[in-house]
Amino acid sequence: MRRARRDDADFELPIILGCVMAHEVGHLLLGSNSHSDKGIMLPRWEVNHVRQLMMGTLLFTPDQSELMRLEAQ
Repeated sequence: MRRARRDDADFELPIILGCVMAHEVGHLLLGSNSHSDKGIMLPRWEVNHVRQLMMGTLLFTPDQSELMRLEAQ
């Protein structure tokens, strides 16, 4: 959030918030220890990851997506 304010890019805030919510829903469906070494479930997002979020390319892995689909049924 600080980055969006620093960059004077308020349009980033809703996108980042939505991605944070998706990450947290991932924890609900995948478990509390579900951080990964790639994708939206990274334990910490660096600047390059936020850029990916803004482009819509920091996603759940295929395995995570499948597990969440099964869990949600």
